[in-house]
Amino acid sequence: IIIDLSLTKISESDLPAKCEFDGFLVDAYSWNDINGTNYFIRSITEIAFGEESGESTDESWTSYGSQSLYAYHFVENRKGEIEEMRKVQDNIDMCEFDLKMSHEINSLSITDIDEDSLAEISFVYRLTCTSDVSPSTQKLLLLENGDKYILRGSTQVMGMGGEFEKDESFDNAPAGFLGHCESLWAKHLTEYDFEM
Repeated sequence: IIIDLSLTKISESDLPAKCEFDGFLVDAYSWNDINGTNYFIRSITEIAFGEESGESTDESWTSYGSQSLYAYHFVENRKGEIEEMRKVQDNIDMCEFDLKMSHEINSLSITDIDEDSLAEISFVYRLTCTSDVSPSTQKLLLLENGDKYILRGSTQVMGMGGEFEKDESFDNAPAGFLGHCESLWAKHLTEYDFEM
């Protein structure tokens, strides 16, 4: 069994056909662990704009945007079979203000904290529907062998925000998972930092 816990960036054409995903590809990576060859895919849809009629009698219309963001973990086992280990999806629907949704590209981290020859892949994404400069919702996920661990909170903008809550999934997580995620959060919490 080849174990190589280093991320190799790959193109869409390098993905097996059965690694199907929604939206447009942001990036894709592979690595090898005891499960076989792993594929991690991040994607996002374009903002879909629409309008709906307001309740007032003057026929006013409200325009809104909706968008979805995805992450996938697939494994190709030694028999050549593809299995979807985990699909992550988040959405903003009917946003009347500025819709912002993005993967934090540089947040990707691969580890084997519990030394079980199964890699953990961690990543951050952000989403908000806002009319001002305020913290966005931020989520940090760690995936291992189909299990999902998550921190939920906000970005930090000019010293505001940056807090997070840990999901109950961490209550039974292997030692070191939470500490790793907390340090990644601290590294990627600043969204804007400027003086008004």
